[in-house]
Amino acid sequence: MAYPQNPEGFDYQVLLQVLRFDSTLDDAATLEVVWTLRPSHGGEPAFGRMLVHERVDGAGYEALVAAHSRALRAVSAEIAATIRRRQDARILHS
Repeated sequence: MAYPQNPEGFDYQVLLQVLRFDSTLDDAATLEVVWTLRPSHGGEPAFGRMLVHERVDGAGYEALVAAHSRALRAVSAEIAATIRRRQDARILHS
């Protein structure tokens, strides 16, 4: 889903498409996403695709939710690292 946004209010827009969000109780959580990072004021977008498989540490739904949380954290860390690299590159070229 996309929501109308005012590009003056942010530096980057992240578009995230979840391709797979699987849960196997007492086993693993699997998350597959593709993402696009668009600078709000022009420039080349960045693209990524991730498949994250997190083992469940324990039994029950709480452990499964924790595994999904770790998978989502891995995706957000990758996107954040891409933003930091872009900002560092922009500083070096200015």
